[in-house]
Amino acid sequence: MDVFELRQTPISKYQDYVRSFIRTRNKRVQDLVDKELKEGLLWPRPLVQLNPFFECGKSIPELVDEKILSEECKRIFLIGKTASSEGSILSLRRHQEEAMCRKHNSKKGNRRG
Repeated sequence: MDVFELRQTPISKYQDYVRSFIRTRNKRVQDLVDKELKEGLLWPRPLVQLNPFFECGKSIPELVDEKILSEECKRIFLIGKTASSEGSILSLRRHQEEAMCRKHNSKKGNRRG
């Protein structure tokens, strides 16, 4: 499920509702109103951000060493990786670490059964 697509349904319904109240006789005014509504005047783009106040968890290399993640993750998940720099170690937040461990443990349980 794409949360950004999911967001579009109520916005479309709200947009239809708002438009039902707008009656303009002047074509230029109507064009301006349509443009502003189309550009999201009443429904700004979603704000996606990281919260730095989550509790710190283990680093990717630590989870690799514990066999929670595959060895390849050490190479892939790095901060500031560029063509000329390998980047630096990425540490997860505690809830992310716990999710990885739960996923790992559920996979182990499925193999037994």
